[in-house]
Formats: sequence, C-alpha cells, structure tokens
Amino acid sequence: MKLRLITLLSTLLISTGSFASDYKALICDNCNYSSAKSLAKIKLEPDYQCYNDFNGPEGTHCYSASNSVAIIDNTTGETFGFRVGHTGQGGEHAYFTLTIKDITLPQEIKALAAKVLKTYKTIDALSNTLSKDIPTPSSQDQITSAVPCSKSNVSKTVEQAFNANTLSAVTIKAQDFYIQHGDAFFERSVFTAANFSVGVGDFGLGGTWNYVPENRVIIHSYPGTKKNQVSYEVKIKNNILHLESSRHMTYFDNISLNIILSSKNSLNTLKLSSCIIKLLNKKFLARVYSTPDDIENSKAVAVGYNIEFKDSGTVGGGPSGEGCIWHLYDGNGNEIASFVGGCP
Repeated sequence: MKLRLITLLSTLLISTGSFASDYKALICDNCNYSSAKSLAKIKLEPDYQCYNDFNGPEGTHCYSASNSVAIIDNTTGETFGFRVGHTGQGGEHAYFTLTIKDITLPQEIKALAAKVLKTYKTIDALSNTLSKDIPTPSSQDQITSAVPCSKSNVSKTVEQAFNANTLSAVTIKAQDFYIQHGDAFFERSVFTAANFSVGVGDFGLGGTWNYVPENRVIIHSYPGTKKNQVSYEVKIKNNILHLESSRHMTYFDNISLNIILSSKNSLNTLKLSSCIIKLLNKKFLARVYSTPDDIENSKAVAVGYNIEFKDSGTVGGGPSGEGCIWHLYDGNGNEIASFVGGCP
C-alpha cells in the first residue's frame, strides 16, 4: 500500500510539474492588491484528488498542486501575482488549510496579460460597431390582418437566425474589423466572451473574467413590444476570428432560442404561437402527435414541412386538451425541439 501511495503522489507531482509555466488568471475591474488577493483565494483555490487505500478511517489521502495566479485589473492593466495552495496534505481534505503568498510574475506573463486586455477591447469595440452597423427594419411587430406572420418581426428574426448567408456576411465584417483594429497576436490563443487561453514559448496564461460585459455580443435587434433579436458570439482561435450564433441571447417573441432547442424530450410544457411554429416548420421537419400515448406508439397525425394546422387550443388532443405535441428534427433526423401547438 505504501508503494502505491508513493507512486500516486509521484504521478501527481510530475503531471503538475509539466505545467510549471502555466498561470491561472482572473480579470477584475478596479481591483487593488487587497481585493485581488481575496479573489485569488476565493476563485482560484487548487483542485484536489483523493485516493483510498482501504485501510480504515485513515485510508483516505488527498493531494493538490498549488496554482500560480495572475489577477489582472481591466481598468489600470496592473497585474498581481500569487501562489495559492494547501497545507495539511496527505490525509482527508477536511484537514487542508488554504495558503496564499505573493509572487513576482515573469515579464512574459505580464506581457500576455496586457495583450489579453487589448484583445478584449477590440472584441468589445467590434461588437458595439457591428451591432449598430446592422440595419434595423420596421418596428411593426404585431401580427394582425394588416401585418401577417410572414411579414412580422418574428418572421424576420427566425429567417436570420437560421440563415447561413447572413452569418457569413456578419462574419466577414467582423473579421475585417479585427484585421484593421486588432494588434495583439499570440503564438497560440483561444478567446470566448468569458474565457481565454494564450501562450508564448513555455509560458501560458488562461482564465476568465470576474464579470462579463453585456456588450460582448453582436446583437441584431428588431424594435417593438416583443423581444426579437439574433445574437452572435465572437470567438478567436490562434488569431483567427469567427462567429457563432448565440442560442441564449437570440429571442423569438420573448422566447429564448435556447429554451426552444432545450425542450426536446421534455414534458411538453413549452407552448409556441402558431406563427413561430409555422416559421420553424419551414426550416425543420415535424412530427405531430395528438397524445403522449401516440408518441409511445409512433402514431403521428402529420409528418413533414409546412404542415397545415389550427391555432393551439382550438382542437383535439394533447396535454389537457390544449393542442398537439410537436417534435422538430434536424437534417440528420435528430430531435431538436418538442412543444405544444395547434393540431392538424
């Protein structure tokens, strides 16, 4: 048993030693030495691993490797270095004591931190510029006899959200902006709105923000009483910028696209308007069921695109007689959404 524990501990030390030049980072706003130290202790405490040699109550052995930490002030660019670790290792984790001490950060890490801040400033400027640059259509958002579903703001939003050509056009604008205004490049890099990982030579810096600015997303919003907007997340990998549609910040008549696409295999509590269903059914194949039992027996009352149906609640089965159960599928036959709507 003793040999096994020595081997495990040696493996842990070797694996952490190979990352000796990697620093964990946190970007804060208007933080001084005291607040930076508190953030390092609270948010960058090392992970630990425990092993059990099955030798009674004292058979649990926990170990952790210390974290070299850089806290970066977004306002001043100042960096604070700490090493966060544990004493009392070798027994149960409950006996650990958190320790923190000041360290001097290498110039390579300070330089990486400064370039990270410059990159995020470029991303924020890009997001603000392109959000304003996208033309805003009519503010009419009510679906009436004068403004049918096909001409409503939600129709324009759904079309844009699933239009690859639109995504490509916005991506080209974003890449052009980044090429013109970005001047912080890395040997290796990954950036998202909240997280980053960059490196030069044997030095690496990776971490997140203590908060994420709201403007770090490109938003095309249609004005009106209901929230209809398409959003794009900016991402960078090895100095190449690309965009991805943001499910969480894209809305169809106040309903998040993430909620719609997270509804598959649900209890069918999500209800969508007839207009949204028609718009989605133009893009995705649907199977419509009258009751949950019909789903079990694969007895769909309608299958296909552009299914004709009556408004939800006006006919037939479904949960509590409120309508039918709709399942949507992508081009590979995978279910992507499930909700209650009108019956054919």
